Amino acid sequence: MIGYIFGGADIDDYSRIEVAKGALVIAADSGYRHCKELGIVPDRMIGDFDSIGDDCLPEDTDIEVISVSKEKDDTDLLLAVRECLMDHCSDIRIYGGDGGRMGHTIANVQILRSIARFGCKGKIYGNGFEMVFGTKGMHNFYNYGYRYVSILAMSNNADIEVRGLKYTGVDGHISLSSDYPKGVSNEFADSSCSIEVISGEVLIILEY
Repeated sequence: MIGYIFGGADIDDYSRIEVAKGALVIAADSGYRHCKELGIVPDRMIGDFDSIGDDCLPEDTDIEVISVSKEKDDTDLLLAVRECLMDHCSDIRIYGGDGGRMGHTIANVQILRSIARFGCKGKIYGNGFEMVFGTKGMHNFYNYGYRYVSILAMSNNADIEVRGLKYTGVDGHISLSSDYPKGVSNEFADSSCSIEVISGEVLIILEY
C-alpha cells in the first residue's frame, strides 16, 4: 500500500501531486490545509494541533482525528509515518516536509533514514526537489526534467556505482565521505540513471 503524508510546510505547486486511488492519506497537523486545497479527504489527521487554526479543522466526520500531547518526543510527521508503517505501507510519500524551520527539515531527513531502515520506500517531495534516502542496493530514477542529482554520504563513508549521470568517477565508482560534499550537483546524461549503494548510506536529492 502507498501512504501519503501531508506536512505543514508550504507547497508552491500542487500540480505535481497525484494521490493513487485506495492509498492511505494522513494529514500531519496543519498539513490538513493542503488536503483541503487539493480537495482530498484524508483518512486520518494526527498531531498536537498547535499550528492549525480553527478555520482549518476538519468538517468531515469520517476523518479519524488523533490528538496527542504538545510535550512529546515524536514530531507530528514521525507520528504520521508510524501510522503508515502500522498499516503496512511499503511506499511512503511525504509532501510539505521541507522548508519553514530548518530543524524540522533536518529531522525529516532522519525520518527518511528510519523509513529506509524499515525496508520501505520513502520520498520527500519539496519545493523544486525530491529527496530519497539510499541504503545498500540499487536505486533507479527516470529524468522527469531534473536539473541536478546530488548524492551525499550520510554515513562516515559510502561507496556507490552510478550509471546514466554526467560525472561517473572511475568506471562508474565513486567514494563519498560525510565531511566532503563531493557528490553535489551531478546531472543526468541519459533518460534515466541508476545509483547502486555498495556500502554506507546516502541522501539522494533530485532538483528541478
